Amino acid sequence: MRIALATIALHQMPGGLERNIIYLANFLVEQGVQVALLTFDLPGAQAFYPIDERINWHRLGRTPAHSAISFGDRVDLIQRIRDVFTADPPYNYLICFHHGILLRYLAGTIGLSVRIICSERNSLTIYHYVRAKKWNLNFLMLFLTDGITVQFPSYIQNYPKALHAKIKAVHNPVFPPQTITESYVRQPLIVSVGRYAPQKRFDLLIRACAIVFRQCLDWRLHIIGDGFLRGELVALIQALEMGDRIFLIPPKSDLRTNFSQARIYCQPSQWEGFPNAQAEAMAAGLIPVGFQSTSGVSDLIEHGVNGFLCDESPSPTALADTLLRVINTPDNWEMWSQSARQITHRYSVKSWQQAWKTVLGLSSISGKPSISTNYR
Repeated sequence: MRIALATIALHQMPGGLERNIIYLANFLVEQGVQVALLTFDLPGAQAFYPIDERINWHRLGRTPAHSAISFGDRVDLIQRIRDVFTADPPYNYLICFHHGILLRYLAGTIGLSVRIICSERNSLTIYHYVRAKKWNLNFLMLFLTDGITVQFPSYIQNYPKALHAKIKAVHNPVFPPQTITESYVRQPLIVSVGRYAPQKRFDLLIRACAIVFRQCLDWRLHIIGDGFLRGELVALIQALEMGDRIFLIPPKSDLRTNFSQARIYCQPSQWEGFPNAQAEAMAAGLIPVGFQSTSGVSDLIEHGVNGFLCDESPSPTALADTLLRVINTPDNWEMWSQSARQITHRYSVKSWQQAWKTVLGLSSISGKPSISTNYR
C-alpha cells in the first residue's frame, strides 16, 4: 500500500497539525507502508519535527506556501500534484489534512483511483471567528471524499447529517511523558504554548495573569511560541509592568523540562482541534485551565476532576478567578495532577494507531506503540 499525506506547509512550523501529520507519516512507514508527504513548501524547506528518511517529501511550491497565488500558478500546482499521483506505482490513498486544501487535491486526482480522506484539524467553531464562511467551496468538497476524520465525537454534530456516515473520530496520540535525568521541583509557574496569533488569545491570558500576580506575588507565566503578534504581546506586558513576571519563550520541540517545572497549564484559545500542548502538559501532571466555550479544550477537561473550566464569557477577570481557584487550593494540587495524567490512557498511542488502521483498512500492520524520537 502507498499512502500520501498532504498539508499546506511544514517548513519550520512547530504547530500541532504539522506535528501530527509527521507522527502519522512516521508511524505508517515504520509499519512497512510506502509514504509520501505533499506540501506547498518551496524546494529546500526543512521541517521543525523529524521526518523518517524513508518518507518521500514532495515540496510542490513555487511561491511561498501561505502567500497569495495567481490562477496560472494554481493550475501549475494542481499539475504538480497530478504528476505525483500518476507516477508508477500509484498511491492508493490520499489523507488531506484539513478541508481548506481539498479542492486543489481533488482537482489533481480527478479520474484516478485514489481514495481521499479529509483529516479535519479544527472544530468547526473556527467559523465563528474567521472571515471565511462555513459553506465555502472547499467545505462542500467534503461531500466528494471517501471519508472524514475528526478529533472528538462531539465535533461530528457540527457537520451536515448527510456526511455523518463517513465521519470517524480519530484523536491525536498522547504520549506517556519520558523521564528526564534532572530532578525538578514544581514552581509557582503557569505555562501556555502556541502561536502568537489572535486565535490563542494570549493577550487575554496576560491580562488575567496581571490580575492574579498582584495577589500571588511569587507566581509567573511562561508563554512558549512565536508569531506575528509577538511585538504586541511584549508591549502589553510592559504596559502592565509585568516584565519580571511574564515571559515569552521561543518555541521548542521538547517541552519536558518546561512542563516538569510548572504547576498549571492554561489554554485560553478561541477554538482548537485537539489541543496537543494541553494534552502533553496534562500527561506531565500539570493542572489545565481553559474556557468551557472552547471546543477541544473543554473536551479534555473534566471540571473539578482533572482541571478547571471557566464557564463565563471569556474575559481577563473570569479567567483570573478560575486561575485563583486553583492557586488558592494547594491541598488538592496533587489529586488534580494525578487525574490529569490519566489522559495518556484515554487518548493512548495504541488507540490512535488502531483508529487509523481501521480508517485505512490496515489490519495487517503491527500497531506497536512506538515513542521513538521520530514521534517526539
